Amino acid sequence: MAKRILLINDEQGDRNSAKAYFESFGGWEVMTSRSGYEGMGKAESTQPDAILLDVRDLKTDGMGMLNQLQANPSTQAIPVLLLTTAFHTQLCAQFAQRGVRGLTYTPYEPATLATDVAESLGWA
Repeated sequence: MAKRILLINDEQGDRNSAKAYFESFGGWEVMTSRSGYEGMGKAESTQPDAILLDVRDLKTDGMGMLNQLQANPSTQAIPVLLLTTAFHTQLCAQFAQRGVRGLTYTPYEPATLATDVAESLGWA
C-alpha cells in the first residue's frame, strides 16, 4: 500500500509541483492543503502517514499548526517534516525542539525530494 502524505503549502504552483514529484518519484498518494486550518481538517479526517509543512509560506501560523497537530489525540502521532529555505534556520530550530522529524530545504532537486523525505521518516 502506498504511503499517504499531506502537503500544506499556500502556493498552488508549489503544491502542484511537489505533489507531482512525490507521486512520480516516491509512488505516494499526496493530499494537498492551502492553509493550516484546511490542513488540520484533512489531517484529522484522512490520517496521512506524514505531513509536510511549508514553513516559508506558513511562517505566521506554522508553529500554531504544529501545536494543534501535537495537541490533538487524532493527529499527534503523525510525523511532521518542514519544507523551508535556509533563511528560516532560527525558526526551524524552534520546530526541531518540538519534535519535527526533518527538514527539506528549498529550492530542492525534484528527483531527490521523495528520497530525502523518505530518509527523514525512516521509509527508505
